[in-house]
Amino acid sequence: MLAQSNSFFPFIDIFNKRISHHFDDLVHEGFFNQLIEQEFQYLKNSGIYLDYSKSALYPESLVRDHASHLLSVNQANNKTAIDEARKCVIEYFNAPDYYCYFTNGLQDSLQQIGNSYPFNGLSRALMVDDNQDSYSRLNTILQEKVQVSHSILRRDYLIDRGYLYRELEKCESENNLFVLPAQSLTTGVKHDLGLIKEANNRGWDVFLDVDDYVASSKLDLSVCQPDFVGFSFHKMFGYPANIGCLLVHKSQLDEKPEFKENLECILKAENENAVSISAIKHGLQFMNEIGVKRIEGRCASLRNYLLRSLSRLKHDSGYAQVKFPVDLYSIDTGATILLKLFDKAGKPIEISVIKEELSAASISVDTEDHQCWATKKYLQVISNELEGSSFMQEAIVHNDLVIQQNELKDTVKISVGIATRKQDLDAIVEFIKSFQNL
Repeated sequence: MLAQSNSFFPFIDIFNKRISHHFDDLVHEGFFNQLIEQEFQYLKNSGIYLDYSKSALYPESLVRDHASHLLSVNQANNKTAIDEARKCVIEYFNAPDYYCYFTNGLQDSLQQIGNSYPFNGLSRALMVDDNQDSYSRLNTILQEKVQVSHSILRRDYLIDRGYLYRELEKCESENNLFVLPAQSLTTGVKHDLGLIKEANNRGWDVFLDVDDYVASSKLDLSVCQPDFVGFSFHKMFGYPANIGCLLVHKSQLDEKPEFKENLECILKAENENAVSISAIKHGLQFMNEIGVKRIEGRCASLRNYLLRSLSRLKHDSGYAQVKFPVDLYSIDTGATILLKLFDKAGKPIEISVIKEELSAASISVDTEDHQCWATKKYLQVISNELEGSSFMQEAIVHNDLVIQQNELKDTVKISVGIATRKQDLDAIVEFIKSFQNL
């Protein structure tokens, strides 16, 4: 029996008093094994889940505590529940300079800004070609209002700063919007948050998408201060599934009163979601009790363990079974590994074949199309224009984008999280081994 404690999880006090046990280079192994035993019992009779970039898994205590809360309070008092959740968000992200709005998720937060931001006739919008279809709806909204540009990635999937700076210098007035992902939904690559200040200094307001960042990385908004921040709570702790957050720097609304009026519709929608919003404080308490730094260290060790295991896999022909589009030994991809499977002749294995086998093995990973929608559109438009072109720079960019799209085709994305066990990683390695010599 674990000793009684005032902590959210009784065993946390025990582990805070001694160094976490290391097992086969997996940090905090003992701590997380006990956490999983106590909070994720339902995993015992389920398949392998390695798709945390889609959603985290919910801890059982979060659902119980939320249910207990709902049974003990007056449901008519929605404002109190929403205000408590708002206070918890501000404290968690150290964000006293921000207003907190609750939305229906990241997509809703993006669309709210796209519809409400006070563009003028000379305003511009800038996005990064790094996120599948995530921004396609926002792109449509923005194109109806302003000129929209897309900043490309380098061959290593980091943002091309030279290209980005040229786009940032094109602003001709105030009220320009730059949408920056803190971490790529596609590759997991973490981008430099220092770009926020650089964009601000060039006359741009920045929307920071932290949807794939905050589950395993610390975001301190007293240090990093974008104008807007958006994410979905299910990415952090799995529950509730339909609530997101939009944080707006107070200077934005203080200096642009018409913008504040445009966002009033969010406050009306919050009342309709008050029951779900009341779960947020319990979820953030869960994250605080574990500690984001501990989660970050754990996820990094899980990722590195899996990377080492997969890197050893080869066919008898000598060809590697697995290749990685991103250099995972030099670039931080957080809790994510994007990989591609190859047959014994060195040819890529089609994703349809992999999907079928994954389903049979009850393994959940991300096998969606990871090619960038904006890059696809760009390549369709520009290919004919570059044929026979003497503009070498444009041709080089074009060729790099073609290479990236080919690398991303038929890729599998594995992402780990709080409830990932060593046996889950060993299972996916054994699954990939089953393709050996095919």
